[in-house]
Amino acid sequence: MEESMIDLVFTNNGTFDSLNFQIEGSDHDFVWSRLHPFGKQRVTSKVAIRDYSGLTMSNLRNHTQGLLVMPSDLSDLINLQKELLNKISPIRVIRTRCPEQIVNPRIEKVKKRRDRFLKKYKRTGKDEYLRRCKEETKALKKIIRHETKQTFQRKAQSPNVKCFWNAVGSLQGKNTKPDLKLKINGELCEDSSVLAQHVADFFDQKIKNLTSGMSKIEKTDISSLGKMNDFSLSDIKSALEKVKSKLRSGVDSIPLKLTKLFGLTFPNAYLQIFNNIIKSGFPQEWKVARVVPVPKKGDNTDVKNFRPVSNLCSLSKVFERCVLARLIEHHSFDTLVGAHQHGFRRNHSTSTCLMVLKDLLATKLDEKKQCILYSLDLSAAFDMLRPDTFFLKFKNVLPDGVLRILIDFLSDRKFFVNVADSNSLIVDVERGCPQGSVLGPVLFSLYVGDVMRGLNNCEFVSYADDSYVVSHPLVCW
Repeated sequence: MEESMIDLVFTNNGTFDSLNFQIEGSDHDFVWSRLHPFGKQRVTSKVAIRDYSGLTMSNLRNHTQGLLVMPSDLSDLINLQKELLNKISPIRVIRTRCPEQIVNPRIEKVKKRRDRFLKKYKRTGKDEYLRRCKEETKALKKIIRHETKQTFQRKAQSPNVKCFWNAVGSLQGKNTKPDLKLKINGELCEDSSVLAQHVADFFDQKIKNLTSGMSKIEKTDISSLGKMNDFSLSDIKSALEKVKSKLRSGVDSIPLKLTKLFGLTFPNAYLQIFNNIIKSGFPQEWKVARVVPVPKKGDNTDVKNFRPVSNLCSLSKVFERCVLARLIEHHSFDTLVGAHQHGFRRNHSTSTCLMVLKDLLATKLDEKKQCILYSLDLSAAFDMLRPDTFFLKFKNVLPDGVLRILIDFLSDRKFFVNVADSNSLIVDVERGCPQGSVLGPVLFSLYVGDVMRGLNNCEFVSYADDSYVVSHPLVCW
């Protein structure tokens, strides 16, 4: 090699050391590259996804034509819905070449047709198969561009503020969700099973630390309370109309969209089960939450910068909406929540909260009063709600039947943390309402609705657990 004065070498010898090899007489730098003996290797992985393209009302009716009697037991109904889910939306295994690759059953069908033509071309050498392969490749790229464009347009034109900013974030590359990595004892950990248990222990210990000096929660006796009146078909249909057709599922692995379609098709099945729950109590399987750690602002490798968001059973959310409708019908509901609360109320939002706060400050300054603005943020606000205190506050205020269901909903809850495909051990919860439930935000608003009592020369404005106190005790001039 030295005599030939070459200055470019390709080799598949991994032991070849270019640093110890010198070439004299060449006016170029020596460059070498190690080649794989079989060419470029494509790393592929298999991903199992559920094909929801067939989850429609028509397919659900076709698969339930032979059903003569609907199950009246909750467990039997869940098993039936799982069978229908596996028939209508089967799980398919798809190969991906990189984690960022789009996983879509429609795209996968075109890929399979393209790959079949490519194999036939390699086997026979006919140009017809090569032409068909190129056509499928062009069609595949066109589908990807079309679906990407349609998805962005739907988000950007949606009246939902979250969808709009989600579209803006996709342009800025902020919507990617990397795998969870946390620092444990100063070292970065990626093991999902270890991370799940670590997050569960942190959430559990956080509440214990905040409540270490508080009195022990007493068991609430609700046997003396009357039971709520039975629901009607109109109550079930009204609740189902408000349920969003999402594919997210809880512990029962049944997506919310299937729960909604099934209820709209067979509302009597839900009616019978919900009325049985009024008599027997809130099911224990509905009290188990699958918690997913959602990052907040700050370092995403620090477990302190995550909030626990609960994924509950889909059918329990429909039942919660029925109970919520009864709760809102109460004549003193708005008074109990308080006019200062702008969160989780109809025709109220962060915009109305800021407008009221700005108007309040301007009015007091026009009256020549000195204003002091305090900003309050409650730590783990939803997790601090005590069922026994809630019972004492609303024992003679809310109807017995509604209060009975609410206390049963808050008591004896459990949760486990899910990270990737790993789950933590189940943790018992003595207090708090799950973030991600329908009733949780409203119950929290009721729980802190009397926070203004005892405040003199102050105005109170709040959105959920974020509050502002405007104090104006003095005259400026």
